[in-house]
Amino acid sequence: MMGAARTLISNQQITGLTKETFNWGANPTVNITVTIIDGISGHPAEGVEVAIVGRPNGKQPRLSGLTDIQGNFTYSPESERLSKGEYFTVELDVDTYFASLGIMAGYKRVTILVRVVNTQVDYWVGMLITPFGHATWNSR
Repeated sequence: MMGAARTLISNQQITGLTKETFNWGANPTVNITVTIIDGISGHPAEGVEVAIVGRPNGKQPRLSGLTDIQGNFTYSPESERLSKGEYFTVELDVDTYFASLGIMAGYKRVTILVRVVNTQVDYWVGMLITPFGHATWNSR
């Protein structure tokens, strides 16, 4: 991902949430980047809705946005934190993306659960999507 532009979402751009809503503890900030590749064209998938749902302490705040021209969506919290052992869910609206291309997908949404193993590094989730399948990998 070297040189790739990132879509940064700040607290001010997220409606309905306050810093108290998404307070994930006192550990260093962890950036979460999702990169999506369209498996049909082989190009980055621009305009896929990505939602990042945190689940610390039983709370489930939801942050969402669209991938940029390079297929990237990054959540870079200013005050929110993830703690080791916590996890977050990444959800992709695959149905709407492929419908915008005139293709009926065989599934509506891809959901994966990512565990926080190290609070000192950023998390990157890569996804290759097609109308009838997907592959996922992550890097820390």
